[in-house]
Amino acid sequence: MKLAISTWSFQQRLASGAMTQMDCISKAKELGADAIEFVDVLPPAGVSREDYARQLGEACKEQGLGVSNYTIGADFLANDVQDEVERISKELELALLLGATSIRHDVTGGIQRYGSFHLPMDEALI
Repeated sequence: MKLAISTWSFQQRLASGAMTQMDCISKAKELGADAIEFVDVLPPAGVSREDYARQLGEACKEQGLGVSNYTIGADFLANDVQDEVERISKELELALLLGATSIRHDVTGGIQRYGSFHLPMDEALI
């Protein structure tokens, strides 16, 4: 069995600025993880998401950590479907730069808008 740790586990420290995603890599290794999951790519100021994804992927290799997953938000109910597909396609490029072996995205964050996953028939995606 292999253990992976998600950067989501460090979300409070990431949000406060106490950690960066780069810090998460060394912390995951310190905690005994075999791999790490990245939730989004959150570069420091002045660094592109693509460059930071490359840097994160290289740092994982140097630490001997796999990148088990890349997880991002998506919302196919609240956003234009074609726009969301195009945006997610760009995220796939980041997953490749990270060296992720899989990707996961939300289908919607819009459940609050609809109250359930049962859409009114006139809004159903067919």
